[in-house]
Amino acid sequence: MTLRLLVAMTQRVTSQGFGDIVAQVRWYIDFESLEKLIPSLILQQTIKSLDEGSLSNEERRALDAFHEAIKRKELGKKGDAIFDLE
Repeated sequence: MTLRLLVAMTQRVTSQGFGDIVAQVRWYIDFESLEKLIPSLILQQTIKSLDEGSLSNEERRALDAFHEAIKRKELGKKGDAIFDLE
């Protein structure tokens, strides 16, 4: 159930700078919205129990986006920090 929610909340974001030929694609989860549905601690505990070897590409992408969202939160960044260049 939690994994399905992560997949459903994963958004495709594209950005393209002036002079770029190809847009950059990133996958993003709005962690603040997600936490309104399921507390962060429960999410993290559930994610730790997953068998990552059996995930589909879509599920893997959602899990990676979730980990990035946690990093942004730990760094104190707001949800729109997805647009910050790394």
